[in-house]
Amino acid sequence: MSIDFESLFGDKGRAGPAPSARPSRLWYLVLVAVGLLFGLRLLVDVYIDALWFDSLGQAALFRTRILAPLAIFGGLLLLGGLWLAANWLWASRRLASEAAFPGQRAAGPASRGARPLIALAALVLAGGLALSAAGAWQTLLLYGARGRFDRVEPILGRDAGFYVFELPAWQLLHGLASSLALTAILGTALIYALGGAIEAGGALRELGRRRGRVRELGVPAVALGAARRHLMLLLAVYALLLGVGAWLGRFALLTGTRPNSVFFGPGFADITARMPAYAALALLWALVALLLVVLAFVGRTWPALVAALAVLGLRLLAGEVYPSLVQQYRVQPNELARERPYIEHAIALTRAAWGLDGIDEVDYEPRGALSAELLDANRGTLDNVRLWDWQVLLDYFEQKQSIRPYYDFRDVDIDRYPTADGIRQVELAARELQPAGLRNPTWISRHLEYTHGYGLAMVPVDEVDGRGQPVLWTRDLPVSSSPPFEREVRQPRIYFGEGDGVPYVVVDTLTDEFDYPLGDENARTVYDGADGVRVGSVLRRLAFALHFGDIEILLSNDIEPSSRVLMRRQIAERVRHLAPFLAYDGDPYLVLTEAGRLVWILDAYTLSDRFPYAEPVRLPAEAGGRNANYLRNSVKVVVDAYDGQPAFYVVEPDEPIIQAWQRIFPGLFQPAEAMPEGLVAHWRYPETLFQAQTRIFERYHVTRADVFYNGEDLWSVPMETRAQGDSVPMEPYYVTMRLRDEETTEFLLMRPFTPAGKKNMIAWLAARSDPGHYGHLVLYNFGKGRQVDGPEQIESRIDNNTEISAQLTLWSQAGSRTIRGNLLVIPLGDALLYVEPLYLQAESNALPELKRVIVADGERVAMRETFEAALTALMGGARDTGDAERLGAEIEGRPLPDAAASALPEDLAALIATAREAESAAGRALEAGDWRRFGVEMDRLSRALERLGA
Repeated sequence: MSIDFESLFGDKGRAGPAPSARPSRLWYLVLVAVGLLFGLRLLVDVYIDALWFDSLGQAALFRTRILAPLAIFGGLLLLGGLWLAANWLWASRRLASEAAFPGQRAAGPASRGARPLIALAALVLAGGLALSAAGAWQTLLLYGARGRFDRVEPILGRDAGFYVFELPAWQLLHGLASSLALTAILGTALIYALGGAIEAGGALRELGRRRGRVRELGVPAVALGAARRHLMLLLAVYALLLGVGAWLGRFALLTGTRPNSVFFGPGFADITARMPAYAALALLWALVALLLVVLAFVGRTWPALVAALAVLGLRLLAGEVYPSLVQQYRVQPNELARERPYIEHAIALTRAAWGLDGIDEVDYEPRGALSAELLDANRGTLDNVRLWDWQVLLDYFEQKQSIRPYYDFRDVDIDRYPTADGIRQVELAARELQPAGLRNPTWISRHLEYTHGYGLAMVPVDEVDGRGQPVLWTRDLPVSSSPPFEREVRQPRIYFGEGDGVPYVVVDTLTDEFDYPLGDENARTVYDGADGVRVGSVLRRLAFALHFGDIEILLSNDIEPSSRVLMRRQIAERVRHLAPFLAYDGDPYLVLTEAGRLVWILDAYTLSDRFPYAEPVRLPAEAGGRNANYLRNSVKVVVDAYDGQPAFYVVEPDEPIIQAWQRIFPGLFQPAEAMPEGLVAHWRYPETLFQAQTRIFERYHVTRADVFYNGEDLWSVPMETRAQGDSVPMEPYYVTMRLRDEETTEFLLMRPFTPAGKKNMIAWLAARSDPGHYGHLVLYNFGKGRQVDGPEQIESRIDNNTEISAQLTLWSQAGSRTIRGNLLVIPLGDALLYVEPLYLQAESNALPELKRVIVADGERVAMRETFEAALTALMGGARDTGDAERLGAEIEGRPLPDAAASALPEDLAALIATAREAESAAGRALEAGDWRRFGVEMDRLSRALERLGA
């Protein structure tokens, strides 16, 4: 039997030219067109971004942000591309230079058509790796601008700055180098394998042509020696990189955790077993790399294979098995003794990372009952007790102050302002434009006419009118202010706010902007602020149209070259696009300046997840949603609601991360001293930072390793009742109060704590906000041997009070919904005052009204219509006869008994005041349709008039 070599490998294909396998020119044109369109859109977006940054005076920042990633990408693309191309072209050249037969033209991947494809593949793969590295430009820039924290970790003796600035950059570069080395190895091996297969096929075809001379010619083979040498040298590089990774792993141990560990960071087994194993592995991989280099020229492979397998086995044994055995047989039998120094490291460095090591701790033993002396001494605190929950107040603003459907209140902020009556705590909200509320929206109305919100609404936190509604200090359109708040709103227009609205508006056009509704006519205005990118030429208008995907901006006749485009008007988006390397608090707040302008203040954070031994916390989504174990409120950003110009003020100048960013972007930041003094008075300690700190503090208030290990003194955030049977964790809240041993009231953010699994209160933590004390944390520790009612216990006492429960039952039977406000725990000297407002929302009226205020101390509970009346009742005893009778009369629908007449004052002036008060209260009850209250007050008025007549 013979083999027909001609049929298998002959020249039958030479009878005619082979059909072309190249794609048609049409496909080339399509690919080129798609690439050009994509590139054009990218260039347009970059161009518009450049114009926007320049309009804010941050052209230098933009250049750095563009050039830094481009330089990283270009440099790594060049180096990576050259590395891959050099190895792959060398492999293909070696194949090309060793033809299987004398005089035979070299075939395979080294042909002229293959070389450009190899170079292109190298650039593409290197480009993908370079692109990922360019996305981490912040890490590399921080490495270049690195500084010190002056906090040395006790294991390897490195400053925390090494872990925050240097280690991430080294890990990034190591990962990139390892990927390039592995890619080179795989690509080189593939080229050698494909080249060998192609040469073998060519040899068989040659043998088919020569038929009977198989013994004479033999079967050709690829030059395996050169390929083996090349691949072993590449494996040596990879082995060396594995050693570098093991060495870096020693440091990475200090920023990670172990599963089921009672503390964060490495413990006894990690330090005594795993860390030495990493150091040994680094040395062993270096020896393997050296062995690979030697064997590449000696001609043997198996010793290197054995050595690599041995090191991998040691990696498993020394890096995983041995530490597990140490943990099980040395640590667990005497865990506290073994882990004590590492627990102490975790406590100290976690407290330092979260700014908890400088807390002023005060021993506080509150007495049970309040006294009249305490109330008199803390009148400034009592005058600022917050009776309005922000959710309830937001509903009120929406219904009473929106004025038009295209206005919207998105949030309510808490702040303090000077008045004729002293510093008063207020709640305020911006009246922003909501384009979705336009009845007949057109492109012109959305982008040229309805361009901005207008004004604000402001109420004092403690005042209630006769209908159970807030007292407006700033209100309506046009905006007006009422005494005692005398500050005028001179620039009420809000072009930049919290709302998302439309992506852009165009100002200074032929269409006048709507300002605010004014009778039958609408007030009009033209924007003359500092913000905006000039429309300019037709080409620039075309760029805007492409950027926004909106052809109207190109076609509109109302837009002139001098018109300006206002974009990124949502302040959170605005500052994030300008400085994405900072994290931002999710609650910007509005400030009315002394000059009458509206500005926004945003708290910005520097953060890291690499601080050694520090336990991390997951931040909320609006603050980035990432894990952080180091967080500082280093910057406060001020954005003018009219001009939109952001100013970044550094409020922690000694913080190392913000110092690095200042070195990178010197033109962006200003010192805190440059901020107007009137704005400094409105600084607030941010809630996101405080919530993270209090969460960490639940465990890390403990400084003794044995107590921490045994979990003997864990704290938790108490629960509070928001609706019947509905309990939620107690959020931090702002209060204006006087700390013990301080002479004046100040603005604080505070949160109480209870022991884990218990309901009594154990402590409360406050963050100070006023100038001179900003950022200082104060802990009032009640001690373990004293019972102090926590929020849940106060809620239970309220529910068990027969008078209060009767009133709640009456309201429920009437079909109304009762809303329980935040329970505030307010320290007054050496006692605690608990305050909870009650709101009533009728089925026919979605507007909640404040109906009662509940107050309590360590012994008593009282509920009255006003805060002052409730305090009076509380000080009069648990069952104040006059008010109890009044409450019972309201519940049962009967007038006050004659015995209550003795409660009328004897003094003539006081009696007249009582008559006037009763008359006013009766009028309010009549207006509200409260007939039972109307009857009670008319009866009181009648008896007062009778006594006056007598």
